[in-house]
Amino acid sequence: MKIGPALTLKKDFDQGKNVSIKKAKKILNESKLINKLLAEPKQKPRTFVGLRAYEWRLLELSEIPYTYTLDKVKKWLNMLIEKSYIKEGFSLTGDKDGLLSCHNSMITTILIKMNYDDKDLIDAGINWIIKYQSTNRGEECEWTGKNLSDLDLIVELAKKDLFELAGLKMDLEEKLNISTDIITYSGLRNFAKKEGFKKAVLDEQVIIM
Repeated sequence: MKIGPALTLKKDFDQGKNVSIKKAKKILNESKLINKLLAEPKQKPRTFVGLRAYEWRLLELSEIPYTYTLDKVKKWLNMLIEKSYIKEGFSLTGDKDGLLSCHNSMITTILIKMNYDDKDLIDAGINWIIKYQSTNRGEECEWTGKNLSDLDLIVELAKKDLFELAGLKMDLEEKLNISTDIITYSGLRNFAKKEGFKKAVLDEQVIIM
């Protein structure tokens, strides 16, 4: 199987080979993988779901060295920081009530891997993790923001598979450490009749993927 130029660049970087910024940018600009990741997501970044799409793109791009030198990546990073950074760390909603440990850790990791030059922002994310993200079983978090304890996902599967839905729910709850409810598009009509559905959507507690 032929390895693309971006993955070859990562391999060389991991092996400690010296690659100039100029050569790295040329390789990245010629990479089909990088160009695909740099395509604008369909969702707009002003929406909750849209900003998450940009976050995941940046997380994937951060795995390839030197992507931080690309103009579009710089633009996306600045946008992400502008919309998520609060003085304590990085928030899902732009305020302290939306500061979720896994999300704060993810953005902090992106900035570190992207060699972001504002170390104060990185330190804010790390300090929140050190101070509030307990690793001891049963120990309560002292963070005073609202506990984002529930996530609702509306998904569409290629084929109906209850085991796949159950597996997705378990994986999300394990990684996010919050209760997750999943409903398929086919079940959305009945779900939408529930009294709290409109408020949940307006409060951006329901994510439609």
